Amino acid sequence: MALDSYNCELCIMQKRETKIRSAIFMEIIVLLAWSVWTTRNDWMFKNVDPLILSCYRKFASEFKDLLLRARARHQQQMEVWLQSL
Repeated sequence: MALDSYNCELCIMQKRETKIRSAIFMEIIVLLAWSVWTTRNDWMFKNVDPLILSCYRKFASEFKDLLLRARARHQQQMEVWLQSL
């Protein structure tokens, strides 16, 4: 009796996508914390009002820098994720 394979292509693709998301998840958290921290420092030491837009711009800038050192297979999905913000 032949059994069907439980390794469907869709399942494999979903696992890969989940792995990619988890691979950059910590990078996103760290960059977001860094953006908040530097925005706070600007407020404390440079007397610059803390704005969400400036925090977002710092995050986007740092994330674009991260794209330069990201693996080629992850770059496109990271760019799409950044543009969706």
